[in-house]
Order: sequence, then structure tokens, then C-alpha cells
Amino acid sequence: MKLDPAYADAWEAMGQAYLDVSRYKDAIPAFEAALKADPARVRILGSIGDAHFQAGKWTLAVNSYQAAMKADPSLTGLYYRLGRAYTEMGQHDKAIAFYQHALAATPDNAQVWYHLGYAWKERGRKKEAVNAFQNYLAKAPDAKDRKDIENEIYDLSR
Repeated sequence: MKLDPAYADAWEAMGQAYLDVSRYKDAIPAFEAALKADPARVRILGSIGDAHFQAGKWTLAVNSYQAAMKADPSLTGLYYRLGRAYTEMGQHDKAIAFYQHALAATPDNAQVWYHLGYAWKERGRKKEAVNAFQNYLAKAPDAKDRKDIENEIYDLSR
């Protein structure tokens, strides 16, 4: 990066390395430098969102994810991340909408079903929560939390 400050690959890799070791404050400027070096890499806005998300800055994460999706609607993997951010913000209706978008793009993603189940549970929609949890277990039959989810299903069914 010292040899070529406009080398976007290096900045992006550095940002990801910082993110991997939970140095979120360092990751964001590295990602921003990558984006400045190559403005077409709008996916980096999603990485900036990841850094904000992991730092617990939900609103900033949502803003980054939405900016990435606005710039490139094909970044459908961000639907799940938007759902997670809205869940953390306690905005379960918005989370549910984004989880449903995520499932339209990746219906076999067990984690989306898992979080959708809890979002439905928070909204008091037991039938939908049970359905989501059942789908989670069908997609992840060896899930380590299988017993916990089976208990959730049992409790919600009563």
C-alpha cells in the first residue's frame, strides 16, 4: 500500500484482516480506501456494514448495507445481514421482511430460517415461528442447538 496507495486489492484485504481480528475501527478506513481507489467495488460498502455490525453500530450497518444494495441490487446476500441488523435494533417487522427476501434468494440457508423463527416469535406469531424453526432443522439436521430449537417448537406449539 505504501508503494501504490491506489491498490484497491491491498486495502480491501487489509480491511478484511482487521475485521477478522475484531479491529473494526481500523477496518473501516481500510475499506474506505479500497472504495476510493476503486469506486466500482460497491460490495465493499457491505464490508463496511459488517464492520459496523460487529461493532454494534446497527444504524450505521443498515445504512452501509442499503447503500451497497442501492448501488448493486445483485448483492442479495445483504438481505440476511439487513435482517440481522434490524433484529438487533428490535425492529422485528423490518427484520422479517429482509429475512423473507433472503429466503427468496437462498431458500436453503438454515441461518435465515433460524433468525426468522426468533423474529416471528418476538412478534407473537407462533405458527410462523414453528414453521421457520422446522425449516431450520430440516436445513441443518445436525445443528448443535437442535434440542434447544425442538424445545422452542414444543413451547410454541402449546
